Amino acid sequence: MNTAGSTEIVSRCSTELTMTRSLATPPAGPIRLRRVTVAADTFLVAWRRLADVPRDPDAVRLWLYGVARRTLANSERSRGRSDRVAAKLIATAEPIGLAPDLADGVVERARIREALGMLSEVDQEALRLVAWEGLDLAGAAKVMGCSRSTMTVRMHRARSRMARALSQVEHVEIGHVPSRLGQTEFVEEVR
Repeated sequence: MNTAGSTEIVSRCSTELTMTRSLATPPAGPIRLRRVTVAADTFLVAWRRLADVPRDPDAVRLWLYGVARRTLANSERSRGRSDRVAAKLIATAEPIGLAPDLADGVVERARIREALGMLSEVDQEALRLVAWEGLDLAGAAKVMGCSRSTMTVRMHRARSRMARALSQVEHVEIGHVPSRLGQTEFVEEVR
């Protein structure tokens, strides 16, 4: 079959098929988009395989419906795979939280610095070596020139003292701030 004749038959059948209710009736939305995509893919297959298109116009229509059926089946399988992958991603994804408020970190660091300032130099050094420098008890003991068991006792006491100091600094009150009119108003209490 010559290319011009095949092109004419496919063109005539495409007009017929796109006018049919099976491809054009759904309202705008995902179903209509899927059907339009399947119709476009069907005619793309027909265009690429013009040599395989039957000569008889009735046979062409049936051939195009067969291609459309297989194209729709491929589309459904692909959508099913996509849905399964999406479900797996949702099931395994960790929840994404909101970005932390930087002001909270500033307030917390100020509290920690203030509480740390209330401790002795030995307690401060022990906490800094273990908590901030990431040393284990044996490493911190070497730096401080004591045994590991002594360092364990120092850390226990330093943590207890730090907890008490943090509870004393727990309530930082911003207090009263003068307003623009000269009156004072209570701002808030930060915990």
